Amino acid sequence: MKSVQAACDYARAYNVQVWIETHNEYATGRSLKKLLDDVNRSNCAVIYDIIHPLEEGELPQDTIALLGSRIVHVHMKDGMPFEDPMELNWKYTKLGEGHIPIAEILQLLNQAGYKGFYSLEWETKWRKELQIFGMEPEIVFPAYYEFMQTACHPLEK
Repeated sequence: MKSVQAACDYARAYNVQVWIETHNEYATGRSLKKLLDDVNRSNCAVIYDIIHPLEEGELPQDTIALLGSRIVHVHMKDGMPFEDPMELNWKYTKLGEGHIPIAEILQLLNQAGYKGFYSLEWETKWRKELQIFGMEPEIVFPAYYEFMQTACHPLEK
């Protein structure tokens, strides 16, 4: 906590925020909110990676309720639990092909007043399930754009 406080204090002099992702030991809104409360710096904010809280069993409505206005960036991805129950991480898929309730998450973020960016986090370097035919960036990135256009503006299509 003290190192995050120090980073925030240093960053404040440059009008910069320190972003912490919902990942690893801070994968849930519960754990990250506690850190944010303990750090107690207005320039400490959240990258909401939508898969990690779900992997830990936390529902999107709970994550967003806990982190709400502190969310400044969203990592989009989709996935589903591996068939092997010993696998703790989820198997990643193309957006719309997994079990993540993306439309619900977008609606909840909109209701919470989120105005930031959504980025596709496509981790082919260390995710073997993304290193197969049909998962190339030249296929996935245009599909992501189309998916988000439809998801963010469903009545315009």
